[in-house]
Amino acid sequence: MKNLFTPGMYILLLLIAKNGFSQDEKPHLSVENVLKLNFLLPGISYEHKIGNYTTLNVAAYMDGIISDKIESPNRQSHLFLTPSFNAEFRYYYNLKTRDIKGKPTALNCANYIAPVYIGRYSHTSYFSDYQLVNQVGAVWGMQRNYPKGFSLDVNGGLAYTFKARNNYYYDPIELLLQANIGFWMGRKGR
Repeated sequence: MKNLFTPGMYILLLLIAKNGFSQDEKPHLSVENVLKLNFLLPGISYEHKIGNYTTLNVAAYMDGIISDKIESPNRQSHLFLTPSFNAEFRYYYNLKTRDIKGKPTALNCANYIAPVYIGRYSHTSYFSDYQLVNQVGAVWGMQRNYPKGFSLDVNGGLAYTFKARNNYYYDPIELLLQANIGFWMGRKGR
């Protein structure tokens, strides 16, 4: 019986196999864990990867409420500092699109949508003590983390306030607008 494989066939098979196993493939695009210090709303946030395009973002920060002049006995506005906590389940929907266009995607530089929970230890009226105010809602946002460490995270949406009748400063449905400016922690120069 005659051998069908000649030396030329072996070389051809090796070339095909080499090209099949050495394709230049980009690493899998995915979100990352990010720890940030925020300055506009002073505090700290941590974003933990859950899936390829999803993260759980938790933040503790200091917010503020400015009281109405009419409610105050001396007819002046007052600033009440409000320790706050929020948790967001972020889905980054345009990570692939940014990568295809050659825009940065490292450290979750993309747009996201997220359900959100916000807990605020707040005054609910001028004469009240601090109490926990619970809100749930949904936000759309964009996050940009730059190589030198600068971080910008802006989001907006709507929130429902539980037991809003007891709260002078909180409506049942509220507009949420947050801007976080700060620095991400970790190795720089990505």
